Amino acid sequence: LSIGVSACSPLKMSDLPGAVNRGGLVASGADLGQALVGESNVKEIVLKNDTKRVFKSLQVVLEEGNLSVLGNTCTSDLAPGSSCSFSVQYSPSTSGILQNSYKVLYFENGASKSANFPIKITAQTKANLNFTEALSQAGSVPIQGKKNISVSVRNDGEVSAKNIASVLLGEGFSFLGGQFPGTGGSCLSELKGGDSCVMVLEVGPTQEKIYQGQVSFSYFNGKNNVTSSAAVVEANAVGPAVLGSSLPALSFGSATITKTNSLDVSIVNSGSFSATISSVSVVGAGFVVDRAAQFENKCGTTVAAGQSCIVRIKFSPSFSQAYQADLNLAYNDGVSAQSISVPMSGVGLSAASLVYQDIGTVDVGRTSVGVPVSRALRVTNNGQTVADALSATFSGNFSIAGGVFPGTNGTCLQTLLPNSSCDIVVSYVPVSAGLDSGAMNLIYNNGINLVSLAKSLSGTATNEASLVFSQPLVDLGDRLVGVNHTTTLTLTNLGGATASSISISQVNNLGKPNETTVPLASACPQSLAAAQACSFPVTVSSAVTGLNAALVSVSYNDSTGLTKNVIS
Repeated sequence: LSIGVSACSPLKMSDLPGAVNRGGLVASGADLGQALVGESNVKEIVLKNDTKRVFKSLQVVLEEGNLSVLGNTCTSDLAPGSSCSFSVQYSPSTSGILQNSYKVLYFENGASKSANFPIKITAQTKANLNFTEALSQAGSVPIQGKKNISVSVRNDGEVSAKNIASVLLGEGFSFLGGQFPGTGGSCLSELKGGDSCVMVLEVGPTQEKIYQGQVSFSYFNGKNNVTSSAAVVEANAVGPAVLGSSLPALSFGSATITKTNSLDVSIVNSGSFSATISSVSVVGAGFVVDRAAQFENKCGTTVAAGQSCIVRIKFSPSFSQAYQADLNLAYNDGVSAQSISVPMSGVGLSAASLVYQDIGTVDVGRTSVGVPVSRALRVTNNGQTVADALSATFSGNFSIAGGVFPGTNGTCLQTLLPNSSCDIVVSYVPVSAGLDSGAMNLIYNNGINLVSLAKSLSGTATNEASLVFSQPLVDLGDRLVGVNHTTTLTLTNLGGATASSISISQVNNLGKPNETTVPLASACPQSLAAAQACSFPVTVSSAVTGLNAALVSVSYNDSTGLTKNVIS
């Protein structure tokens, strides 16, 4: 005869999830989990003696008043390895994480002991479904037409709403597609706390009046099955579509021949029914509907009530003349065929055409080798379009005077209006004696593309003397009245021959009240070879305050028998 004996296994630490050990007295997890705000919640707590000593006269004491003890078996001694339990009842009044604690009093080996244990409760409000708007309006809806209405719902609670079902009441209203939540809707049978979802309704009026309906929910809020408050949906059934142009007429202004001007016109539906466009066309030369271009809000086949779309028209003149045409749009207003017509106008212009005033080759002038000479060339725009982006290139020993277009004292700008003229100043700087030839190419945009206009240039270079001052204009700055101020002027022979009979004359004071003394004796030699220079001082003394000015004049023979003058 054999007998099998089994013994109850003692409670292990692993049997108490989240256990807390206080001197060998072990309590099950401090996290009591989730609880509904305003509802009674009960959670069991297990205590175990994890020592080899007896804990006597156990007493459980709650630290705060929102908790109470039920079914307490922890009221006497607790042998080693033994356990007891009690339940905590709590009714949280606010949501969030609530921290609390309880104390266990007992005797161990005759000594009074106490152990404190934490309690954590996560309180959540019950599910509470509400409509974002108590009234959802579809606005104006055409008779026999249909329009969608999106109704938003949110869960203002923290617990998920479950088993959601919706009720829709009202003539003319239904869920889009025939069932909850409507095609494109996001509401399902469950909605988490704090989340929102959308139902899509459809209204289809059959007569001119205001339609009203109601929609509500039934759901489980975590405690009970409840019904939400109702939201009102409303639509106003009205009459046909009315299309019109945002502009009474389209003026395209002027366009250069072969170029294109585009203009957008808005087609507006001021009625209450969607318009169905059957055709968009142009009657008249020079204008076309731009059907290939892709742009936002381009007119298609329909224009919803109160909405607009855009028709783009291109004006491309072939001749220099005035153009007129009509934009015609045919549509159905929901009852019958209708049409609108918009007059259009534009003017074709000939391209810009620049011409030189001078005929044939232009003689820029006669000068010594290395000495610049300049001349202005006048150009006129004989076209009907503005000439744009004017610039010039040169060949030979010719360039733009001063280095920057249109040249020093030139009057041309980057643009030249029709029937207008301006000057370009050309500089000629020869490098050797003799007759020079070159050209200027005037480049501009004629309204269609870049073109160039060539002009042949000529100049004559000699080896005669040519005296120049290194400082044609000397600014002596501010100085005291009656105090002499001396500066030095430098005279250089840039020509190819010796300058002779050099004479420095007295200063002409230009009517200004000053006195200037120029030392004449040995200031410069009477002859100055090519590429040589000389300097001489000039002393100025002003008698009164204010701006003073004067000229220093030098005369010389240029080696060809001519007497010339140069001034500073």
